[in-house]
Amino acid sequence: MNEEHLLTILGQCQKAMPWMIESLTFTADELNDGDYEPNNCRWATKEQQSANSRSALQITARGKTQNLSAWARELGMSVSGLHRRWHTHGTIERRA
Repeated sequence: MNEEHLLTILGQCQKAMPWMIESLTFTADELNDGDYEPNNCRWATKEQQSANSRSALQITARGKTQNLSAWARELGMSVSGLHRRWHTHGTIERRA
C-alpha cells in the first residue's frame, strides 16, 4: 500500500468517525513489520503504540510479562520510580 492509498483510507475513516481522528487519540499502527495494509493495521492509542515498540522495557514478574508503564500503573507507582527500582534492585517488588 502506498502513502496515497493510506491517506485515502484515513480520509474515509475520518468521515465515518470524525471524533476519532480529530481527537488524535488513535493513530494507525502496523501489527507486524511490513506495509500499512488493511490486514496489518489497527487503530491504536499512543499508549498502545509505545507499549508495543521495540524500545519498551518488558519485565516478567508475578507470572506475566508487561512493559514498564503497565507495571507502574498496576503497582500505583510512577514510571521513573519503578524504573529506578528495577535497575537498582532487579525487581519490581518493594524491598523488605
